[in-house]
Amino acid sequence: MKDTVSKNFAAVLRRYMRENDLTQTELAAKLGVTPAAVSLWVTEKKTPPAARLAEICTMLGASVSDIMTAPKTVPILGQVGAGIPLYAEENIIGWEEISPSLEGDYFALRIHGDSMSPRMQDGDIVICKRQDTAEDGDIVIAVGGSEALCKRIRLYKDGIELCSINPAYRPLSFSKAEVQSIPILIIGKAVEVRGKL
Repeated sequence: MKDTVSKNFAAVLRRYMRENDLTQTELAAKLGVTPAAVSLWVTEKKTPPAARLAEICTMLGASVSDIMTAPKTVPILGQVGAGIPLYAEENIIGWEEISPSLEGDYFALRIHGDSMSPRMQDGDIVICKRQDTAEDGDIVIAVGGSEALCKRIRLYKDGIELCSINPAYRPLSFSKAEVQSIPILIIGKAVEVRGKL
């Protein structure tokens, strides 16, 4: 149990430092601890005393239950087009940790292209919940024939549009008949984007 807590707490610290562009020394000052303490936490050698763990987790935007639970990993199943459609094939190219509190079936994909920028950049990892339905405005992973795309979906009574965030790209429009005949399938909903430095 101690190893799980140390590993999870270190992962939370590293993610927080990366997302906020902080050094260990800067994080130590923010938390009111010594840089040596942060160094021990980041390297999984120690965790904060139980009396301070909840307080520090709250400051970092994490929950103690996430820290206490074994990490959950999901496969990165390849690349998805954010621009030019990519051939849809599942090849596990890595793994990403997600919060153990997330319920359901999840997978990850690497973004290729710039049609979803500035929100998603080429090389970013998108965490997706596996589902075959979507609500208007959701960012989805859609497969049409042998092509996979990451786009914002717009639902209309006579069809759908798969829209880019980048205004340089025009929406892809499909009638109800095309959605059925191609077919256009929703395989997941994007729930988190992770940028790579």
